[in-house]
Amino acid sequence: MDYSPIYTSDLILIVGNSISSRQEVPWSEIRDRFSGNNPPKLILINPRLTFTASKVTVHLTIQPGSIHVVMKGLLNLIIQAGYINEKSIKERIEGFNFLSKTISGFTPHKVQQLTGVPVNLLMNAACMLGNTTTLYSVVLNEFYDHATVKEVYNLHHVRGLIDKKGCGIYLDYKFKTRQRNSYFR
Repeated sequence: MDYSPIYTSDLILIVGNSISSRQEVPWSEIRDRFSGNNPPKLILINPRLTFTASKVTVHLTIQPGSIHVVMKGLLNLIIQAGYINEKSIKERIEGFNFLSKTISGFTPHKVQQLTGVPVNLLMNAACMLGNTTTLYSVVLNEFYDHATVKEVYNLHHVRGLIDKKGCGIYLDYKFKTRQRNSYFR
């Protein structure tokens, strides 16, 4: 597995995963970045207070089972604020207007009501995601083929943060299967 985006990404999004206890190699690479001159910012979306949570820039502590709601809320904020890449949307997202309309109801207050994530933390995370020039996301496998993974991919595509240096999506498989990690750089 090529973890090279970890070395150059400005922002790492960890979704539903305690990477420090589950994935020793990528976590050691991230940890090494903290001792360098340009450490990445980290956003964690996870209900648990783990070691990983103690090291992140923003921890969106959610109610179990509500990660997809947070992702829709973040994506809605990013689109509403105009943090979008028109070229990427045109090339990669079929039905962008439908997507925008579908998630428009996931306002910060609605997301807080459904997930327990405070409005200010959600908005801070959306601002970080909207302003970063590189993004590497690590997603726990139990969300594979689920709305959450689709929202992570939508986020990368809406921002135009896919297929470029420092950007990628890593699917962390909790249970070993014949499937393999999906990685794009």
